[in-house]
Amino acid sequence: MKLYGMLDSPFVRRVAISLASQQVDFELIQLSVFSTFEQFSQINPVVKAPTLLLDDGTYLMDSTLILQYLEHQQKLNCFALSAQGYQLLGLTLVLAEKAVQYVYETQLRAEELQNPAWKQRVLLQAEKACQAIEQQIQGYPFHPADQVCISLAIVWTFIQNKLTGLISQESYPFIIKLQQQMEHTDVFQRYAYPQD
Repeated sequence: MKLYGMLDSPFVRRVAISLASQQVDFELIQLSVFSTFEQFSQINPVVKAPTLLLDDGTYLMDSTLILQYLEHQQKLNCFALSAQGYQLLGLTLVLAEKAVQYVYETQLRAEELQNPAWKQRVLLQAEKACQAIEQQIQGYPFHPADQVCISLAIVWTFIQNKLTGLISQESYPFIIKLQQQMEHTDVFQRYAYPQD
């Protein structure tokens, strides 16, 4: 199997680390949906990262769908979560979506075309997700292969790199503690967030 996408995407990194944590054999091919659009379109015509290319030529997209498919096909254990775990994972994925939306609005759209009300709303949604996660993550069992722990650490690293100064780092000590624990594991180091 081949995984296409860049590790600066929280969704691509989520799949890579989740697969590696479950000892799934795959090759990571770092293609950008921007700078290598044409090359990426040869793999997946809608150019969506992450894309997982299966051995039979089928391509899968969307990080959750990829992981769910592999969980069923390869008997993985990505989603053995309680209701609280699913709620935390949902909040984490909303946080990822809002962070990516903000980055796209501010880095891909000309400043004069940016919508201030939209940016404010997206940041508010991200902040509310952080508040809910911080409250609920206290006492959540830490496990380096747990999908909540993997996803939250990846999203928080993305926020630290892309939304610097926009979301208070000091307000979320439990999230930060989990993120630091995860980022120091071998698999996170192997698929590290790229440094500029």
